Amino acid sequence: MIPVGGPALADKTHFLGGFLDFVKAKKLKLDFISMHHYGTEPRLLNNGSKPYNVMNIIEKHESRMQVIREHGFESTPIIIDEWGMATNGFYNKEECPDLIARETEIMSAYFVRLIYQYIHFGYNVENMMICLSGQHEMTEDFSGFRNFFTLNFIKKPIYNTYILASRLGKKLLKCESQNNNLFMLPTKNEQGDYAILLSYCSEMFTENIPVIQEEIT
Repeated sequence: MIPVGGPALADKTHFLGGFLDFVKAKKLKLDFISMHHYGTEPRLLNNGSKPYNVMNIIEKHESRMQVIREHGFESTPIIIDEWGMATNGFYNKEECPDLIARETEIMSAYFVRLIYQYIHFGYNVENMMICLSGQHEMTEDFSGFRNFFTLNFIKKPIYNTYILASRLGKKLLKCESQNNNLFMLPTKNEQGDYAILLSYCSEMFTENIPVIQEEIT
């Protein structure tokens, strides 16, 4: 059986209501609802009005979930078929210096914290995909484009984080920590093996990483 869904919603949240009305009126098959999530834009990074913050995506997701609940589709799985800290994969550090974060551990920390927040708020997110457009314009390594590899195929931190995330088990475990900047995804697989993905980051991803000692239960 082939799953059928949509609408790969990008920006116009009001379109979602009309789409769901049509699905309901026509009694159509809808196995999943897909949407794009981007936290900010290069122009907003440049003028300082909307810096990197995972809650930018969570707030956008919640606004769309309100529409989904109002139309009676709250139990339908959600697929994030694109996500990113910022839009415009064809922009690099020349257009927006802050896009250099795509080359660093900042994007990895953002990704882990985003997964954590989806779980924390109880959202029914089934899959998260990433758009990698822009890499064909590279002329040098570490240019700030949105991709997994540099021009000379050096693996970026976000690529390694996707590999690590793929090794997580399906059973989510409870955990406790007193550090609000430490994000943990502890899991267990069907064979009883444990896998824990850890990330440390501040809310705005601007804090220098301190030397810390944490006890995790």
